[in-house]
Amino acid sequence: MELGFRLLRWASLPFKIASLILFSDWWKKLPQRFGLIHALPPRRDQKPRLWVHVPSIGEVNAVDGLLSELIRESNFVIAITTEHFSSYSKLVAEYSNQIDLIVLAPFDLPKFIDRTWRVIEPDLIVSVHQTAWFELWRHAVMRNVPVILINASLSNLEFRLLRIFQPLARFFVASFERIYARNVRDKERFLQLGVPSDRVTVVGNLKGDMKLSPRLNERKREALLREVGFLKDRDKCVAKRPIVLIGISTWPGEEKVLLRIMNSLRKEGIDVRLILAPRFPERRMGLKLAIRMSHYNVVFHSRLTRLTKNSGSGLQIASLDSPKDHRSGNTDIFFLDVTGELMKFLQIGDIGFVGNSLPPHSKGQNPFECAICELPFVVGPNTEDFPSEYKSLVETGGCLKGEDRHSTMMEIARLIKDSDLRHKVGLNALKWFNDNSAGSRQIVEYIDACLVKSNK
Repeated sequence: MELGFRLLRWASLPFKIASLILFSDWWKKLPQRFGLIHALPPRRDQKPRLWVHVPSIGEVNAVDGLLSELIRESNFVIAITTEHFSSYSKLVAEYSNQIDLIVLAPFDLPKFIDRTWRVIEPDLIVSVHQTAWFELWRHAVMRNVPVILINASLSNLEFRLLRIFQPLARFFVASFERIYARNVRDKERFLQLGVPSDRVTVVGNLKGDMKLSPRLNERKREALLREVGFLKDRDKCVAKRPIVLIGISTWPGEEKVLLRIMNSLRKEGIDVRLILAPRFPERRMGLKLAIRMSHYNVVFHSRLTRLTKNSGSGLQIASLDSPKDHRSGNTDIFFLDVTGELMKFLQIGDIGFVGNSLPPHSKGQNPFECAICELPFVVGPNTEDFPSEYKSLVETGGCLKGEDRHSTMMEIARLIKDSDLRHKVGLNALKWFNDNSAGSRQIVEYIDACLVKSNK
């Protein structure tokens, strides 16, 4: 078994390094990557210790409800690791006063994992999604520490690869004491990989338990529209508000489609503005170059100061690329080239397009952020990572789905032109979200039982 874990670890290492470097700010808090973290208090109180691994910003949103439940339990020590600086920053901002330890995940090598292990001394490990953290899984198996996998799913590609390398895949799945899958399809795939049926439970997507944060009221939404340049400071008339189209987690080629829609509708006299939030902000250099060469007036979030709390007027942005753009109402495109801010900007949108869904892309991105923000949205024909979610959303009228590139563009244009339809789809999306809560409470009860058992 140990040899299997070692082979998996070394085979995955180049991909992990490449993935880490592609993300911005990967060098920040670098000592933590080597397991150099401050110690937890001594174990005099005999409280059991829980290690929660949250890979990225998306999973931070997914475990919002779960972490709230765990914090309310308050009868064990909680340590959280995460792989990206953006998710680390969000966790620190939201939970630093409630969680005992929040650090960046160490590199998946024996010495660095061992250092972190000796600080946390976990009695139980909870991993959000099936992160390929093979050295940690080896440590857990060797020390007889149970590992729970939550919000687990297997894409078509992941499942095919695991089936091809079945002898190694069994080491990967064997390390999990319990797997909480997102849907029946994912459960069946884990069963086909050899996981016993009594160890896999379907609880739904944990993003169904997340909370809207920050929640912007109408005054703050209007202030944010002015700050990014979609409204003039002197405009007090709501009728002058433009239609804001948001490209959510877009992949290459999809931004061009949204620009074509904006161009076409502007020729019809409709004032459409665009927010682009690419799935990987690291693509921003190429996108910035392409957009700068266009005739559009573009504002980049990374060139702004961070949104900060102002004692008098709520959210405030201090400066833009140039004074001409700031609060002029002339911004055509706002480029959201940072992570962790999407939920805020979804609340000033009128229509969303969920990316990774137009050919040649096939997976689709999750619909939960749009739904909780009551944002009417359109998705392309390809949603293989969220088949049940989009099926129920379309059936309940919570989103529109195109059959191909052209029909997707037509559906976006239809939503932009029909305010009554936008209102109806947005309400249906929010209702769908409220009706699709996940099983965070069930997972917390199992965690509590495991920690009580380990502490005896």
